[in-house]
Amino acid sequence: MAKRKLTHEELQRDEVAEGLQETLDSLRRNRNKLIGLAAVAILVAIVYAAVSGYQARVLRESNEMFANAMTAYARLLSAADDEQRRGALGDMITELDTLIETYGTSPLGRAATFLKGRAYYAIDDYPKAQEAYEQYLAQTQDDAQKARGEIALAYSLENESFFLDDLTEQRAKLDQARVHYELAAAASPKPSFLYYYALLGQARYHELVQEEEQAIALLEEVVAERPAPVTDPAAAAGPDPDEDPELALVKMAIREREAQLSLAATARQRLERLRARQGLDEAVTEVTTQVTGSP
Repeated sequence: MAKRKLTHEELQRDEVAEGLQETLDSLRRNRNKLIGLAAVAILVAIVYAAVSGYQARVLRESNEMFANAMTAYARLLSAADDEQRRGALGDMITELDTLIETYGTSPLGRAATFLKGRAYYAIDDYPKAQEAYEQYLAQTQDDAQKARGEIALAYSLENESFFLDDLTEQRAKLDQARVHYELAAAASPKPSFLYYYALLGQARYHELVQEEEQAIALLEEVVAERPAPVTDPAAAAGPDPDEDPELALVKMAIREREAQLSLAATARQRLERLRARQGLDEAVTEVTTQVTGSP
């Protein structure tokens, strides 16, 4: 009996049937593997959902802690007596230490560390303020953040010097402050406002140690190169919720200061005072020479 030749359509149907059969056989052979892969996919989806929920909860809780710390800071600054100050400080440090321990070198952790320094600075506990600022500096690699930390540390050292009776210790603190003002200027060069802020600190150091010519030169630089406050259009719109919290803190402090008096106006007032003092000293010297006949 002669074999019937298969048509093209029949061959195509056979190929499809064979392909389906191979696919079914493959599925049967790899059934356990496929079930395992499906289970892994489901597990990944569950974990992702859990992590997303956890991150949202952590973000909400951390923001709440930082807001509580800022509220306590406002209470600290407006406290009427020592008892209120201690209460506000205790509440603030509790929140900040939790944030620092939990978030470490993250932007939120650094912001908490910087704010902790400001809290201790506000109650004149300069050693603890300096410890916090040094920790902040050790955490950051950003030049502008380093400049802010250096200025804060320098201010703390400078103010601590005013509480010291020993002149040698006082000068040592002032010398340390000068170094950190210089580091701030190097980390954030002109035209940054931090550069000129650091220059004002350096000029104040030279004035305090009676190096008036150096102070005058620095103040003249500020007056010449920063003639007016730099306006920030974003400031009028309120705080940016996506902004680095530590940057927002320092911007707030700088805006408060410049709202009272621009850097250039501050420098100009101090420059006029120094020049007047120099003129008075020269007049006294001239009168003394005329009276005594010797310089």
